[in-house]
Amino acid sequence: MFESDADRLAMIQGLGGQLVLSPDGEFWAVFERPSALSLDGSVETRQPVLIARTADVEALTKDTPLSIGTEEFRIKRLEPDGTGMTTIILRR
Repeated sequence: MFESDADRLAMIQGLGGQLVLSPDGEFWAVFERPSALSLDGSVETRQPVLIARTADVEALTKDTPLSIGTEEFRIKRLEPDGTGMTTIILRR
């Protein structure tokens, strides 16, 4: 059985998804904040990302501004995974 867009939305909301505002409207996404880990004196950093339904974000492009709560970001790149979901790499 295949997932529908409604199934994907329910999954995003069930995982604590947040409402994201773009110039074209709003959509739900899971927001993963950047982290920094210090292991044996080394530091690993990650950029913030959103995971959203492809149908909600397919019209977005690089440098589009996005608001997540009180935080502002721009899209660095979009990575559709072929299953109906897209990872959006963000920058400040």
